Amino acid sequence: DHAAAAIAASGTPVFAIKGETLVDYWAYTDKIFQFGGEGGMCNMILDDGGDATLYILLGARVEEGEEDLIAVPQSEEEEALFAQIRKRIAATPGWFVKQRHAIQGVSEETTTGVHRLYDLHKKGQLPFPAINVNDSVTKS
Repeated sequence: DHAAAAIAASGTPVFAIKGETLVDYWAYTDKIFQFGGEGGMCNMILDDGGDATLYILLGARVEEGEEDLIAVPQSEEEEALFAQIRKRIAATPGWFVKQRHAIQGVSEETTTGVHRLYDLHKKGQLPFPAINVNDSVTKS
């Protein structure tokens, strides 16, 4: 779209295309964490829907031995997500755990993403602080 084209024209990387497939979507989700040269790590997730957070946390759990979490996809989206997790693990073993440890916090804008974060927190599976942007006093 026009906004993405303008951002890309300014030299800022854009990891999305109109009409992207689920495979493309999860590949682009992976790419948002690939910056800063070889071995660069993100220290924060600015999420919108919770997918970037889900990708890192689920991938780390799989690397730590919970392979059964991605054994049987229940939807076309899970099939694409699980395939991308397997692809990243094959290319860079240990990357998810290293990335999870580097993250200092996450901000989330959507109700869906916030509910995911609350659920993770309740289960003791949220390893870093989270900010619900919609309930933040700094939201304009």
